[in-house]
Amino acid sequence: MRKNFFMKIALPLLAVLVLVAGGCNSALDDPDSNVILQVAVTDSPAIIGQFDEATGGCTYTITPWSADFSNLPKNASAITSPANDIVVRSWVVSYSWPDVPGVTVPPDRLLPSPGTIPANGEQTIEFEPIYFQDITGAMANTSAILTMTVDAVTESGEVIELVILEQLNIGCV
Repeated sequence: MRKNFFMKIALPLLAVLVLVAGGCNSALDDPDSNVILQVAVTDSPAIIGQFDEATGGCTYTITPWSADFSNLPKNASAITSPANDIVVRSWVVSYSWPDVPGVTVPPDRLLPSPGTIPANGEQTIEFEPIYFQDITGAMANTSAILTMTVDAVTESGEVIELVILEQLNIGCV
């Protein structure tokens, strides 16, 4: 009973913390790293469905989200391109609905990549947090945890891996 109570409190708090903080790679303390990749989901509207009395289901509208990918220098020499440019090789999202029975979890999806982020630069990208065909009736009025995994590398060969948690709200009115 205590574990279940803890999970109900811990998951939303973790999601809120990550929503506020965004994410950055672990190179903050690495003396050999010149740059830091920071990703912040800056616009994440809920998916709202309109109830259709004729079909008994919802018609959903998916508004794109946006994310800023920032290449932050750790020192004065890290602002030079191309050695300190970051190439995003992939950006994958996986979904979970904790404690929501009956939800068929969609497969992992490859999100659009911002490509190369120049030294001391930023790329903003829009993306759909979930595909329309992945939304089911069991998801109405629920929240999902999106685990976004970014795989990147600097032009000089430093591997960067980053995991970001976001909350996706799906409503039907």
